[in-house]
Amino acid sequence: MIAKLFHQITMGSSSKKPDDDAKAWLNKGGLYYEQGDDENAMKCLDRALEIDPNYAEAWCNKGVQYSIQGDTENAIKCLDRAIEINPNFPAALYNKGVLCGELGDKENEMKCYDRALEINPNYAEAWYNKGLLLDKQGETENAIKCYDRAIEIDSNDAEAWLNKGGLYGKQGDTENAIKCLDRAIEINPNYAEAWCNKGVQYSIQSDKENAMKCYESALEINPNYAEAWYNKGVLYGRQGDTENSMECYERAIEINPNHAKALNGMGFLYNKQGDAVNEMKCLDRAIQINPNNADAWNTKGGLCHDQGDDENAMKCLDRALEINPNYAEAWYNKGLLLDKQGETENAKQCKDKARELGLHWD
Repeated sequence: MIAKLFHQITMGSSSKKPDDDAKAWLNKGGLYYEQGDDENAMKCLDRALEIDPNYAEAWCNKGVQYSIQGDTENAIKCLDRAIEINPNFPAALYNKGVLCGELGDKENEMKCYDRALEINPNYAEAWYNKGLLLDKQGETENAIKCYDRAIEIDSNDAEAWLNKGGLYGKQGDTENAIKCLDRAIEINPNYAEAWCNKGVQYSIQSDKENAMKCYESALEINPNYAEAWYNKGVLYGRQGDTENSMECYERAIEINPNHAKALNGMGFLYNKQGDAVNEMKCLDRAIQINPNNADAWNTKGGLCHDQGDDENAMKCLDRALEINPNYAEAWYNKGLLLDKQGETENAKQCKDKARELGLHWD
């Protein structure tokens, strides 16, 4: 899920001569922007500001141009100038919010969206981005409310339907998740991400046939969609089709060499084949890509144990639990290892923790 991006402002025409008309230069800059000619767009905005140094819309658009160039510092300065001139300028506040988000400044990002929405309660993109931010903060219910508001304003916002579906999926409500994703696909039949996400929901429902159809639809739209290849590999793996599962993981990694989940999947398949060397290579690469990959650390712990390296096995399991203290399987595996080492009481505590977290075994 990505934030909706910046807004450029255009203005109506005036009766002034074009060379002396700041609005005309603003609009000309907008045309260059649409054509991807950032250099001439900036020149036009500079000319507009030369004519009218207090032209808030030109400062706003200049901020967008700086952002496109990767010059965040000057982008924010321009947006701040626009807001200084016109404190009730929702687009400038919205654009600043997007930039704050890119900088990781979530507090000011939220303040900008809230202020923009205070000025313009029907600002659909601001509701969408606020929903995205709340989702990242774990505020699922409030995020859904923001997406609902965005959809109320623009019922054809496919991205809002997609994200709302994702949140229902997180809550385990696959039925409503699929309804939202169907709406996104109805709006945009070539929305590969919606097809892929719908496949995930069908997979959760154990409807493997429809899940596979959805993944294939996503890949028909975008053959280089690594996540769809990965999910298709998972589905083949659950069906016991190791060969096709491996091919899908390999394709995902070919597209995205840093796809840690696909490397995890390949490692699991190598484990089933008894190929410990390649399994370890996959796990190490997955951990290199994402050192906070608890699944990879847990699996590596098991592999180290199988190889008789209990010292590193314990280190891996401890790392998995440091990342995710509620990782039931890692607690259980640590309990098994402690049992082997004769630490019966500590082993029992670990297994009790695993059982408390919902893991059951014979």
